[in-house]
Amino acid sequence: MARLIPDLHTLRLLNGGHYRERDVLVQLADGLPPDWVVLHSVDWSSIHPDDGTQHFGEIDIVVMAPWGHLVIIEVKAGVLQQTQAGLVKQYGEKSKSLDWQARVQHAAMRHNLIRESLSGVRLGQLLVLPDQRVLAGTLAHPRERIVDSRDMPELCQRVKAAMPADLGTRLDTESVLAFLLNRFSASIDVTAQATQAALATRHLSNGLATWVPRITSPSNTFVIEATAGSGKTQLALTLIQQALQRQERVAYVCFNRPLADHVVTLVSHKVDVCTVHEWALQRAHKAGMEPDFSEPGVFDAITRTWTALAETQDANLDLLIVDESQDFDAEWIAALTLRIKSDGRLYLMGDAEQVLYGRDAFELPDAVQIHCDENFRSPRRIVATVNALRLTATPVQAMSAFEGDIPEFVRCGGSADGTVQATEKVLHALWDEGYAPEQVVVLNWHGGTQSPLLQRNTLAGQRVCRWLGRFDAAANPVFSEGPLRAETVHRFKGQSAPVIVLSGLDFTELTPALRRRLFVAMTRAQYKLVCVANQDAMDALGRVLAE
Repeated sequence: MARLIPDLHTLRLLNGGHYRERDVLVQLADGLPPDWVVLHSVDWSSIHPDDGTQHFGEIDIVVMAPWGHLVIIEVKAGVLQQTQAGLVKQYGEKSKSLDWQARVQHAAMRHNLIRESLSGVRLGQLLVLPDQRVLAGTLAHPRERIVDSRDMPELCQRVKAAMPADLGTRLDTESVLAFLLNRFSASIDVTAQATQAALATRHLSNGLATWVPRITSPSNTFVIEATAGSGKTQLALTLIQQALQRQERVAYVCFNRPLADHVVTLVSHKVDVCTVHEWALQRAHKAGMEPDFSEPGVFDAITRTWTALAETQDANLDLLIVDESQDFDAEWIAALTLRIKSDGRLYLMGDAEQVLYGRDAFELPDAVQIHCDENFRSPRRIVATVNALRLTATPVQAMSAFEGDIPEFVRCGGSADGTVQATEKVLHALWDEGYAPEQVVVLNWHGGTQSPLLQRNTLAGQRVCRWLGRFDAAANPVFSEGPLRAETVHRFKGQSAPVIVLSGLDFTELTPALRRRLFVAMTRAQYKLVCVANQDAMDALGRVLAE
């Protein structure tokens, strides 16, 4: 028995013709081999090449052989009329030419097959007239391709005879069947979804940027303690834009150079954007200091020189924004504030849960304190994992519009080569899913450029953009070129990417310091997170979840 699509109960039996068509379908289904497919009521449409109009129609029956070729069957029950235009079927006051219908159906089917790269499919055609006796064929309808009332017992044999032969070249029958069923060949465009997630995050996380600038205080000092993904960067951009509209002098200072480089691309050239060490270097240069960046501890020496000379700075800033303030020393903040005018404003933005360098907390007297535990960046399931692992002192509130996937944890071997191999396997899987290398950042759990992962020029067939561990004469970090970025967790703090691959987890216990580092790393992901961990780390995470 052949496969019938769809089932007969879907056929609307409104008149005698429909019952006749059902009988034909039953006869084909019962008489054709099991590996044949019989489809009925097949909708089609085509675009007219001259005026672009779309034409629609329906084919009564299409039979597909196991080798992928087709026979189109038109069933015409009841009385037919022979006219100068050929055989005509009357439908009330309207008439339909069988010759014209046959040509249009065949042409539409052939055109659409070619359009969908199925040009290898060959077509046969039959006209079934179960209530008529045909004495002779016509130019348009050869007698061999007409099944009349006398031929009905041999219907299945006639279909097989009309079926183009199997010439040894097998077609992709699944593709042919999907084409006939009007089944779209579609898959999720992860690039589009990841982009949409970033846009939605930007829109949702406007909260801080909307109401924080409205707050006023006599001290003009504001401390924003806000979790990862809460919108601190957007707040900074809003404050900068408003200050520039008032023609004020603005500076933005952060800890990580990659974050400063990112902010530079978002603001006017009129804004002084730099890291705290670059700020110190500017002052050291003015004092005549020429640092040797190849010397260990050079940046510590630069900051000592700067803070010692801080009293000599000009107070010329209307607005100073300090980002990643949890990584600043109290004496750095004191030196920075000496650059602010008497009526100038200071905004410190940080998160105690993202302390990575073990620096002591500090307080600013009379500062307005603003707290926010809402994460708009990370998908809800990533935030749920963060909370399940208790990576923060208080739970983070998931505010993203995207549920997302549960973070993947991939086990790797204990060696450096095992970590690299597992990471590359993860990356190949991402390429197969449709992610672009530019959307993915590989974060190495350990710092330092000597990590085997951060020494690779390529990963999973893609060139890697990584810091080469040195600076040029102007103190700019030197990077390799490539679409796939590889960074340490510390250097990537303050930034985010659609997909984060966190590689090299190898701890035996999730200490408070490691919880903070893991929190920073996991919350960099805007859309998808994959963690590569050895067995010890997997066991440690499992124990936390079981507590």
